[in-house]
This record gives sequence, C-alpha cells and structure tokens, in this order.
Amino acid sequence: MACFLDYLDWRGDLPLQDMPFCEVDAVILTRLSYLPFRGVVGEEPVSLGDAAAHVKRLLGPEGDGREVRNGRDLLLLDALTDSPRFSTLSLAGYVERFDKEAEKQFSAITVLLPDGIFVAYRGTDGTVVGWKEDFNMGFSDCVPAQTDAVAYLEDAAWRYPGTIRVGGHSKGGNLAVYAAAFCAPTVQARILSVQNNDGPGFPDAVAARESFRRILPRVHTYLPQSSVVGLLMNHGEAYTIVHSTNSGLKQHDMYSWEVVRDHLAVAEGFTGGSRFFDATVKNWFAAMPVEQRKELIDGVYSVITASDAEDVAELRGGKSALTMLKAAAELDEETRHVVFEAFRAFFSSAKKAAGQRRQSKNHAGTDTN
Repeated sequence: MACFLDYLDWRGDLPLQDMPFCEVDAVILTRLSYLPFRGVVGEEPVSLGDAAAHVKRLLGPEGDGREVRNGRDLLLLDALTDSPRFSTLSLAGYVERFDKEAEKQFSAITVLLPDGIFVAYRGTDGTVVGWKEDFNMGFSDCVPAQTDAVAYLEDAAWRYPGTIRVGGHSKGGNLAVYAAAFCAPTVQARILSVQNNDGPGFPDAVAARESFRRILPRVHTYLPQSSVVGLLMNHGEAYTIVHSTNSGLKQHDMYSWEVVRDHLAVAEGFTGGSRFFDATVKNWFAAMPVEQRKELIDGVYSVITASDAEDVAELRGGKSALTMLKAAAELDEETRHVVFEAFRAFFSSAKKAAGQRRQSKNHAGTDTN
C-alpha cells in the first residue's frame, strides 16, 4: 500500500507550478511540523532542502543528540532534500514553546509556497503537559496553545503576502481550525483551505460562534476508519474517512494513511470499535457538567504528576505506577467522589452504547467492520 513517501517518489519531481497543491501535499507539510528544526529554521526563510539536510546531519553520530519521533521521518528528510517539488520551497518562523505552569505545548512552522504560505501546527509531543492541554480542551473554550495558534497565524499573514493554507495533525489539526476561525477577518479572508488531519473537535460553545461557522466551508477534515482522537468533541464540518494500513489507535499515524495518486484513499466507513468509542465518549461528556469535567481532569492530572514523569512513556515504569497509586489514594474526598462519579457515568454510557451496537448488529446481520 502506498503512503505519502511513495507519493514523493512518484510526484516529487513535479514543481507546484506544474501540478497543483493537493491534500497529500498538505499531509507532507503538516508532518514537517514534527521535525526538530530548532536552531535550523528561524525568522528568516531558509531552503526546505537545506534545512532538511542540516537536520539530518544533526541527527547523526556527529550531531547534537536531537531525535525524531518516528523512524520514517528520516526517510522523509531524505525525500524532501532530493525532491524538486519541495526542496526549493522555503521554511520560516519555526517556534517550539513549552510551559509547564501554563499547561501549554505549542509548535508551528511556516512554508513559503509560490502563491502564498502554508502554516503547519504540530500535534501533542508526548509530554505529560502536552496531553494535559489536550484534555483541557474538553472543558475550556480556549487553551493557551489555541491563543498562540491565532497569534502565530496573524503574524505569518503580516509577514508574507498571498493566499494562506493552514494544516495540522492531532491537536495541531484542532489548532489549525481554531486559528483560521478566530484570526482577524482580513487574515481569514485570505485563507484558501484548512486541513485537519485526525484532530479533535470543539466544545459546542466554540462551534456555535459566527467566525467558526464562517470558516467551515474551507475546512477539510480527514479521519482514519478507526479514529479515536479525531472523533472527540464537536465537528461542525464534513469529514472524509481515509484508509489506514494500521489497526486501532495506530491509525492515528499519518504514515499509515493510504495514498492513491494525488489523494488519500477513501474508506467506506468507521470501524465498529470507532463508532462504539464515539457513542460512549460523547454520551459521557454530554451528561457531565463542564465543572465536573475540569475537576475530573485536574484530579487525574494530579495523580499523574505525582510520578514526576515528564513524558507519557515514563508512566509505564513500575515506580511511576506505585507513586500514582499512592497519590490516588491521597486524593481529597471531594475529588475522589468526582472521579468515581465520572467513571461510573462512563461505564454506564459504555454499557448503553454496547447495547445499541448489539441491537444494530441484530438488525443488520453482522458487522463487517
């Protein structure tokens, strides 16, 4: 099955002037936001090919110890260095911000295109603070990264003329939509398209705003058939279900999304597991008052941070688990009650969704997904 790396082999020799910008190009430029460009790309534009080659050197044995999150990013760096379609483009404005106190994790980069710019927002980076900010979206109309996303887009629009395309993956997809919806009207008027790659939606209060509804016709959301992250909260826009060669949560990885020529392969529908998760979580959140959501998330976060883990992967260790169990036992009575009631409601919602799914199967025969 072909992925966007194969697309680079197939169409990487054709400049954007010869073959128009497409959704697969947006996926590739979105993935750029995950590459470690710190110290390589600053305010002044630099060639994408040169920047990719520089980062590749810094990842080597003589480099500075920086890492990529996905091994296939190394293949992407090679392909971008050699691709006439991308290597001649320029990068600028790489930012990477982390604030534990503000519970903020934010990163973005600007790509200069022949007719304007593409602003790419990074998703969650695996840090505990980054995941906490994701959870905060469940009860807050605006988290710090969303505020930064708007300011970043407006600054990029001020610096560079022409049309604007915006994209992101996971939380970055949410940031892309939020920035496009709530930037200055003069900036929004220049936006051609927004590509949300398996990013979560928004609280109802945000989705109901006029500026949000105004950008929706230009928002293109892509969700894999077993999507979990992308089904969270409210999506006012239409979405396309794409085929992934992975299963379950691993479908969140854009490298697994199948590409057919110059577009993403379309799947027939969500899997049964994805539909079950969607029904369970949405019913659970809908029944939970906003303040209770906040108390639940803050309570769980206090347990996690008791382990002193900085990265989500560190939570798997036995020492971290024991520390978290101890912290959970020491939660105050009110917080324990909130957590207990929230999860009781969750299991009730899951039971109801499971019953509906069984009923649907009985009517339809078998669930082929």
